[in-house]
Amino acid sequence: GSHMQEQDAGLDALSSIISRQKQMGQEIGNELDEQNEIIDDLANLVENTDEKLRTEARRVTLVDR
Repeated sequence: GSHMQEQDAGLDALSSIISRQKQMGQEIGNELDEQNEIIDDLANLVENTDEKLRTEARRVTLVDR
């Protein structure tokens, strides 16, 4: 019977490793989603700032003349 018990213990260990891996995978996935949202926000911020700077630059150029 001890052989079966060892096998069971091995399978239990394996299944707990697998479920931990799965959990880590999900956490990494969530982390990536959050980071992608942050990156999108930053990209939008940069675009908007860029647009404002261009508009401002055009205004300043007109005043200079």
